[in-house]
Amino acid sequence: MLKKIRNFLAPKLETLNRVELNQAALIGNYRYLESLASGANIIPVLKSNAYGHGLREVCQILASLQPTMVAIDSYPEYQIVKKELKSDILIMGESHLSVYKQFDPKRTILAVYNLSTLQHLITLGKKFRIHIFLNTGMNREGVQQENLEEFCHLCKNSNIQVEGVMSHLAYGDNEKMELVTAQYDRFKIMHDIILSHGFSPTRRHINNSGGFLQGKDEFFTAHRVGIALYGYNPLSETNSNYEKGQALQPVMSVWSTIIGVQKVHKDDHVGYDGTYKITSSKATIATIPFGYTEWLRRGASKLWNISSGETQLPSAGRISMNLSSRLASNSIDNGAKVCVISDNPKVLNNFRTLASCCDTIVYEVLVRIASNIRRKII
Repeated sequence: MLKKIRNFLAPKLETLNRVELNQAALIGNYRYLESLASGANIIPVLKSNAYGHGLREVCQILASLQPTMVAIDSYPEYQIVKKELKSDILIMGESHLSVYKQFDPKRTILAVYNLSTLQHLITLGKKFRIHIFLNTGMNREGVQQENLEEFCHLCKNSNIQVEGVMSHLAYGDNEKMELVTAQYDRFKIMHDIILSHGFSPTRRHINNSGGFLQGKDEFFTAHRVGIALYGYNPLSETNSNYEKGQALQPVMSVWSTIIGVQKVHKDDHVGYDGTYKITSSKATIATIPFGYTEWLRRGASKLWNISSGETQLPSAGRISMNLSSRLASNSIDNGAKVCVISDNPKVLNNFRTLASCCDTIVYEVLVRIASNIRRKII
């Protein structure tokens, strides 16, 4: 009670930078993906700070939807999700062996693919629910087919409940479905081995967002959706299922505040090493407190515009650690709000364009947006 009173009385401070989360877009994406699932469960993937969107805030939005299960990577994420959601929590990543005793078996499902981890869980004596994580072709993690018999033997007559079987697609976004089908087929072969040991796992899942949007195999009873949940189509325009992903709406936008306005003249230079030279008779330079610490990549200095309403503010000089300067109109003032990265895929300064400017993928740009920037649900 005392903590609630302190939180209520604490000053509500504004921040110069903020991330906005479009609640209607996230809910709409979830419901759309659910409509494509043909009765299978949709498992929202919330790892990596909910793909950079803010784990706590995304959980608060999802609470109204009551997903049966959500997927995360680690114990620190688990501590947040456990407080914010009533869903079962699938831990997909490995933890240090000393951490496993901290998980609540009533709320937790563990993806297990190492014999050493399985043996440790058995020694703890708790009734852990697990999903056996199979290596079906990614060759990054997972139980190998030649080790599956031993794995099942250890689970037999122990405290371990084999609730599900899972894997991960290496080619989920690839339009060559024969590569995906090969992983499906290996999964089914290994699943039969598990059944032969007397287990009856009810959850079978391998698809990521790309695999889900183009896969049609009803053998799988659940699908893990990450990038699609947050509004991004993982399929290329040449993919026959591309239009399915175009119904998704991006959830995140990033905003900042003008903190400095400089009037400069012809032949003046802006920023480190004077890489930007004023060529007109005079110009206005506006600066925001957003740089490569916040993950506006220095390499995008010459390429990235931000926007003030409908007006584009081109970059002026190098993006620096916490600052970025922009060529602006004479009418712009200190305190003006500007859009650093838009959630509108039709404007220039959207996340996909930034990814292209930085020679990377949209996943990386999303997760790199600094976690200490305040997230706001709108």
